[in-house]
Amino acid sequence: MCTIPQFRGLFVCGHIYCTLESTLVNKATMESKRSEDSDDIKIEKVIIKRQITLLHGVAIIVGIIIGSGIFVSPVGILKEVKSVGFSLVMWVLCGIYNTLCAICYAELGTTIPESGGEYIYIKRAFGDIPAFICLWINFLLICPVGIAASALIFSLYILKPVFPDCDIPEEGLALIAACIFCLLIAVNCHDVKWAAKVQVVITASKLIALAIIIIIGMYYIIGKGETENFQNAFEGSDYRAGAIAISFYSGFWAYSGWSYLNFLVGELVEPNKNLPRAIMISMTLVIVTYLIANVAYLGVLSPGEMLQSPAVAVTFGERTMGIMAWLMPVLIALSVTGTMNGTALSMSR
Repeated sequence: MCTIPQFRGLFVCGHIYCTLESTLVNKATMESKRSEDSDDIKIEKVIIKRQITLLHGVAIIVGIIIGSGIFVSPVGILKEVKSVGFSLVMWVLCGIYNTLCAICYAELGTTIPESGGEYIYIKRAFGDIPAFICLWINFLLICPVGIAASALIFSLYILKPVFPDCDIPEEGLALIAACIFCLLIAVNCHDVKWAAKVQVVITASKLIALAIIIIIGMYYIIGKGETENFQNAFEGSDYRAGAIAISFYSGFWAYSGWSYLNFLVGELVEPNKNLPRAIMISMTLVIVTYLIANVAYLGVLSPGEMLQSPAVAVTFGERTMGIMAWLMPVLIALSVTGTMNGTALSMSR
């Protein structure tokens, strides 16, 4: 007998879960036998409607991957490799590696077209107890903590224009975070179509924000000839294995989120076609967007200014957008809601 309460509780929950599943299976078997004896008894199987289209799938993946990172602190790679040219190369390599991982995961999704993601795959491969532990960790720790943290980031940036020169009250941060948290969960509880449409709108908003950054950056580079940050682009590059490994890890984190559509395979229209298509379209779009956005940042800000900025997009907006600089924190806040909504939509399955 385990004497640690937490572990004892976990094993008890696992035992209850397995017992409950076993009971349901036995009950279904009994009902099947009864249906053989009587033509009047019919068994109805509950199936979630396939309502998520290719566009929704792309919006979910892009909306989750492109979070606050590209706006707030896209400097993890630059900090390690210490050169502009090598950092851009690492952004592309990290994107290609994550695309290959996503393709492998898509094969699992098309082979086992059931909602639930890794929970279903672990259950099929290793049984009920490991799958239950995975579900328990995701549902009680990873998902709610991530959404709560994103909600606080949302409230921080949405209130920043209101309090430009002073600290934001903690009560206000908590209240706004709770409101956006409850709103998104309510939308997800009401209708999956609503949640998918909200994700499309939010994804479009963050792509518009990145388009603004890219257009302004290209104007500075092409129109004004601000190319000094790209001269001798590989000078001072750090090619040590440790620096490359850490920068690769930073890039891997920036591209994380491509696996979340697998949680919704049971609701995806024609998953055998649309799951691989959604992943390929999304990853290509994200790689190109990340690469051009970094080039645009460097057209306005020097590498040193990027490394010292607490939020690169906000500094970029203050430098280039004048009285419209307040728009950038708002767009960052909307970007964070995309990650929250996509996580809630996917993980709830």
